[in-house]
Formats: sequence, structure tokens, C-alpha cells
Amino acid sequence: MKSLYTIRTMKQIINKEIVLLAIVCIVSVFSTGCSSTRARVESIAKEHAESFASGEMEEINQIIFGMPELHEETEFVEMQGSDIISEKGMLSIIFSHSTIVVEKVTEDSVKLKISAPDMSELLFYLRKAPANFKIGLTDYVNAYVNKAEMKENRVSVSYTVEKEAIIIDYFNEEFINAVTGGLLEAYKEAYIDEVEQYREEAMEW
Repeated sequence: MKSLYTIRTMKQIINKEIVLLAIVCIVSVFSTGCSSTRARVESIAKEHAESFASGEMEEINQIIFGMPELHEETEFVEMQGSDIISEKGMLSIIFSHSTIVVEKVTEDSVKLKISAPDMSELLFYLRKAPANFKIGLTDYVNAYVNKAEMKENRVSVSYTVEKEAIIIDYFNEEFINAVTGGLLEAYKEAYIDEVEQYREEAMEW
């Protein structure tokens, strides 16, 4: 007959094993859930990458802004000009020459490698060739893009899960600047230059 001490010891071992097994099961379920979510996020992000590469602005606008078209009264359209965001406009041309690779998905973000034609000097050349800007902007940009060197950036975009729906936030300055080959930053610098020039002229009056 086993001693009371031996029985107690066996019970303690069994209890520890049960607790350990329960912990393993919980961790396993949690990990499986996380893996499943990350796999879905990766799949969606890859679909979005294909949409950007297609240059289809309705799809891209839907992904970034949540609407297929930007209305004329929106600040973005007023700043960029309707031709730039149109289906055959400047952004469409740039996006169609860009590639987005999903490198990693974490618990709250997607790591992307973006290759895009370097557009950081585009506005400088457009200013030097105003005729091209007014008469054939699309043709000029297309030619510029074909000759431009590729620029590579790694950026992160956040995502959330809301009622099983996965929402990846591309309305991110770093992402937009990377996927447009630095064009966003160039616009900002040009805007600052214009403001400074206006201020200097105003002071001379």
C-alpha cells in the first residue's frame, strides 16, 4: 500500500501536468489565432500591392482614402490637380512603375519594401519646361519615369482588426512618399519655397 506522502506527491505531479497542459493549449490557441490573422493580413497586403502596381486609380483611392474617386472639393484634389490623380494621370503612371513587397507582418503592422522611380526632381524639371507641363503633362511624366532611377525604401503601415475586418492604414506620409518616389516630399518643399517667395515679395511692397 502506497504511503500518504507518495499519493500526495503523485497528485501534485498530476496537477502540475494538468496546469502545464492547459497553459500549452491556451498558448497554442492564441498563437494559432495570431498566425491566422497575420496570414490574412499578408494576403490582403499582397492584393493591395498588386492594385498599386496596376495603376488603377479607383482601386488605389479606395485602398488609401476609402473611396474610389476623390471629389473636386477635397483638399487633395485641389492641391494636386484633377489630371494628376486621374486614371491616366501622374500618380497612375508612377504607381504602375512601382513594386511593393510584403516582407513581414507583426501583431500590429506590415513591413513593406517599396521600389519606385525617383521623382524627387520632377518638379524642378517641370519648372524648367513649363510648355511640357501645360501641353503634355502625362507624356512628359511618362518619359521622365522611364528614365528615372529606382528608389528603394522600407516602411511600416499599421493595421487593425475590426469585427473580423482587416483594415490596413496606407494614409501614411512615409508610405505615400515612398510609393510616389519622393514626390510628396518634393511637393512639400515646393510649397514651402512658394510661401517664402510670396513672403519676400510681400515685404518688398
